[in-house]
Amino acid sequence: MFTVIIILFFTTFVGATESKRSGEKKSTSINFEDELVEGEVKKPELLYLLQKKQFNFKRLIKLRENFLPEMDQTSESIGRGGGQN
Repeated sequence: MFTVIIILFFTTFVGATESKRSGEKKSTSINFEDELVEGEVKKPELLYLLQKKQFNFKRLIKLRENFLPEMDQTSESIGRGGGQN
């Protein structure tokens, strides 16, 4: 009985390896060197313009009314602080 199981095991194993060899995928290569491929490149420029129009740039800009602290700091850094000449 033991020999029958071993024989079945080996025949199954051998059959599986043979099916893998016969079922290998063949690769196909296509060579375009001798062919002339003609076409036209189309750019989706209109799509980019439409997307830019829909974008809200206002949320990226922080409007301020008072720049006096920066102006004072700049005047102090160049040595003309407080209106002194």
